[in-house]
Amino acid sequence: MWRHEPTSVAVRCFELRAELWRALLGQPAALAWVAELARRLLHPELRPEGPLQRLEAAAEALAGSDGLGARAAYEAARRAAADALGPADPDRCLARRLVADILAHRSALLVEPAILRWSTVVQRRQAALDAALNLLRARDEQIGRLVRALRPPGRSCAELVAVASQGLQWAVGRYDPRRGVRFDRFAEWWIRHMIRRLLAPPSAPGPRPRTELRSTHGQFITLHGRPPTEEELMALTGEPLEQVRLARGLDTRHRYARETREKGTDDAPA
Repeated sequence: MWRHEPTSVAVRCFELRAELWRALLGQPAALAWVAELARRLLHPELRPEGPLQRLEAAAEALAGSDGLGARAAYEAARRAAADALGPADPDRCLARRLVADILAHRSALLVEPAILRWSTVVQRRQAALDAALNLLRARDEQIGRLVRALRPPGRSCAELVAVASQGLQWAVGRYDPRRGVRFDRFAEWWIRHMIRRLLAPPSAPGPRPRTELRSTHGQFITLHGRPPTEEELMALTGEPLEQVRLARGLDTRHRYARETREKGTDDAPA
């Protein structure tokens, strides 16, 4: 199935990531700790503050009431937060930290049975996700095809394979099947950008043309459904931080101007 349906494996990874997050959010008493780490480790532009706040409020309500309504509200908030936290943690920095801390706590003496059960579920969800991700990362066929197509004469294949693998790694963490894009296309976009960044000639000092950078910015929004962070745009283009910030600022101003014009057209009398 893997050779013919990489998208189905990518979708399964997305589902397993959500299941892991639902498990991580499975202890209402630990939510303050989870939320504090999320606010500290997640990128500010990706952090789902609304779902986190609603989950914390639902956990507080559940602590003060054992009713079915409070439990149902908590479970709904938990699902919503899990769905939001997966895409907000594409490189799994937060998830790995939480899993490591939970499993370390399990080894303590006199651990509560509820915590022991929770840590066991988390460990199983993590193992299932790791296994699926390992399958998804083994895209040797796709990487080899792109390296052969883009490698200039005399350039080392090993060097290109390394950056292509890095591009695939970034794609795996950011793929969202709800966008309706096949994983092959999504991963190829990341791999091509990483290879082209490596092969690009060194930039001359002074101002740079921003057409390609803004084009990459627009393509990212189309594929991901959100603007890229500064770090993502720097990784894709190799541009310095000041150029990235300038391009993002221009895009914001152009989008605002376009929306203003469209609003003016809509408000114009017939």
